[in-house]
Amino acid sequence: MPERYKPNRFPKLWEQLDQLIIDGRLIPSTLVLRECSKQRSEELHGWLMPREDMFITPDEEVQRQVDHIVNTHKGLVSAGKEKFQAAPFVIALAKVNSYTVITEETGIGSLAKIPGV
Repeated sequence: MPERYKPNRFPKLWEQLDQLIIDGRLIPSTLVLRECSKQRSEELHGWLMPREDMFITPDEEVQRQVDHIVNTHKGLVSAGKEKFQAAPFVIALAKVNSYTVITEETGIGSLAKIPGV
C-alpha cells in the first residue's frame, strides 16, 4: 500500500487507518504481518510494527475455515510458494467474524484470489 499511497502524500488516509485501528475496525491476521516483512516493503513493515497489537492469531474456528477455503479454492494459494500465505487466513477471519475484506486485487486473475472466494 505505501508504494501507491505514500504517507507523506496521503497523510489523511494513514490517519484514518490509525483511527480504524483505535476503533477496533482494522483487524488483520498475524499472517498479514508476516507477509509484509521488510523484504517485501520496508516502509509498510515499518508502519505496521508499532501497531502489531492489532493483529489476531488464528483460533481453531479460523483454522478450520482456512482448511475449507484452501481445499475449495485451489488457485488461492500458489503452488511452490510459502505454505501459510495470508489470503486464506484473511478470508477465514472475515468469514468467521462477519468482517469485510478490502483488497487491491483486480482483473481477470483476481477471481482465483480473494475477490473470487
